[in-house]
Amino acid sequence: QVLGTARPSWLQGSGIYDVGSVTSLYVRANQRATINGQLGLEANSTKYIQDSTNYYLARGHLTARSDNFYAAQQNATFYMQNIAPQWQTFNGWNWNQIEIDLRDYASENGVDLQVWTGVYGVTTLPHKDTGEPTELYLYYVNETRKAIPVPQVYWKVAYNPLTQRGIALIGVNNPYNSTFSKLCFDVSSRLSWLHCERENQVLGFCYACSITTLRYAVNFIPAMDVRGLLL
Repeated sequence: QVLGTARPSWLQGSGIYDVGSVTSLYVRANQRATINGQLGLEANSTKYIQDSTNYYLARGHLTARSDNFYAAQQNATFYMQNIAPQWQTFNGWNWNQIEIDLRDYASENGVDLQVWTGVYGVTTLPHKDTGEPTELYLYYVNETRKAIPVPQVYWKVAYNPLTQRGIALIGVNNPYNSTFSKLCFDVSSRLSWLHCERENQVLGFCYACSITTLRYAVNFIPAMDVRGLLL
């Protein structure tokens, strides 16, 4: 892997977003006002988007910079199309650990893995007045003009085409949610190489499933012939 390349600026591209500057939406004060407005809170309330902590929405990579070999490939991961709003408590810990664990698995076993990454669902927080779960968007004008949802979960599918074994890794993107329903049957206890803190709410609950069972919930995962788990 090419190391030491300068970290580039985020790139929005053209013709993708109709929301003005995406970078400005991620500014902490702006995201606070946007999220609070959806939840019926005062614009400057720090109940969820806090100052000087990791409770804020970061630009969460789908394809990680460190997963790529050449500098040009690494830089391409900084296009906005490759990110989604991710709580920094999750981004910097359990999701990062999942990325590290997959790279370590490939390196230690001398295999080339095919990896797909995506998001699913829209995370919620309770509305101040009604208590109803309210879906969160980084850009919000009204119910008919909203964009850039905050994902409920992030997922990675890793597949070894030579052995036809694979695994789906899932992380919950909400440090305030103490209860959640798993999308598929959890087999993470069988993975000695997975080191995320599976039961840590703040760092992001994480678990693993067979690719087949996750596809029942996330039906846009690419089709592949899977013969077993990536153990």
